[in-house]
Amino acid sequence: MPFYYHVDECADGTNNCHSAASCTNTDGSFTCACTAGYVGDGISCTHVDECADGSHNCHEKATCSDTVEGFNCTCEEGYNGDGVTCTDVDECTDGTNNCHSAASCTNTDGSFTCACPTGYAGDGISCTHVDECADGSHNCHEKATCSDTVEGFSCTCEEGYNGDGVTCTALSDLVFTDVGIDYLTLSWRAPTDLTITRYRLRYRPTGGSDQDLSPPPSPGDTAATVPGLWADTEYTFTLTAFGDGDQEIGEISGAETTAEVIVNVECHQDHMTVTFPRAALPEVDVDNMHLLNDSCRATVTDTEVTVQTGLQDCGTIQDSSEEDKFTFINEAIASPVTSDNGAVRGAPFSKRFWCKFLRQYVVSQGGEILYNIPSPRPSATTWSRREGRSSTTSRLLGKIPRQYVVSQEREILYNIPSPR
Repeated sequence: MPFYYHVDECADGTNNCHSAASCTNTDGSFTCACTAGYVGDGISCTHVDECADGSHNCHEKATCSDTVEGFNCTCEEGYNGDGVTCTDVDECTDGTNNCHSAASCTNTDGSFTCACPTGYAGDGISCTHVDECADGSHNCHEKATCSDTVEGFSCTCEEGYNGDGVTCTALSDLVFTDVGIDYLTLSWRAPTDLTITRYRLRYRPTGGSDQDLSPPPSPGDTAATVPGLWADTEYTFTLTAFGDGDQEIGEISGAETTAEVIVNVECHQDHMTVTFPRAALPEVDVDNMHLLNDSCRATVTDTEVTVQTGLQDCGTIQDSSEEDKFTFINEAIASPVTSDNGAVRGAPFSKRFWCKFLRQYVVSQGGEILYNIPSPRPSATTWSRREGRSSTTSRLLGKIPRQYVVSQEREILYNIPSPR
């Protein structure tokens, strides 16, 4: 029987595999295979640089290093991971930053930044405290004291001045000492060592335009009255002081509302009267004010404007629509003031007023119906004269309480006291 001897070419070195290839013995032969990092048929093997040809799988924040058997991936500084996966390191939270103790640390992608806080100078790694009060870099007012602080500085206005330290005004304590229908009086304080060359007092109604008081307060004044204002209207006032070279050295502001107009309506047994404060009618031609019958004219004094009518006179309207009342109605009417140059100020003036009397039914022996006419009692109402308000929306009303009629021995007695 023939004898066959097996030859292991891989073991006896008779194979022709490349030095970078692995040899595998087979039945009667062998095979060659290039190792990792090489390509070829095993007899011929060529090294592959995956870092150069881009066939590696390293993370974008990793460095690829070629090796004999392939490549290595290493995460860049500021990142953690196996090279295939890399995550950012937060140096601000893990304490690996080198920022100054007074600086703020801000994490960035793969790194961090340091910044010195307010009151310090430097690159964040080195920070030096800055004394703005000493080097003059503060913004305190010239009438303020600068105080150095850890984080910067603070400003405090000197005695006699008010403000936040950055702005200090020489004026203070603006107070409205007298409030009238058509005027406001205000006072203020100024430092005694302050040289004031002039004042400007500017004011405006809510929603209106600015006006300047003329003549303005004198340099030594600490109070002023502003006339010609609208009743029941809020005004904002700004007082400005000027010094040498007409430089502004102080300013203070405040707001106040003028007084309401009180209109008196009186109801008597045979007539009714309405009285307006003259100060409430600056844009009304009061000298020509009249009732529904324009022959019934107003009586005008320095302080008041009064119109009066009998219950059956001057166009007075009698309303009997309510079962238990008589109402007598009239209206005060006037034109706006016309200036010498023909300009018209204000709007037509029209205010309706009325008196109501309770109706009493008293049946006497003769079957007569008697009307209770009580004693006069004045009634007051407020009237708001604001810019833009319709002149026909305010109505004035006098109301009279019930008086009783007494019948005695078949004779009717009328309780009509004399006017008070």
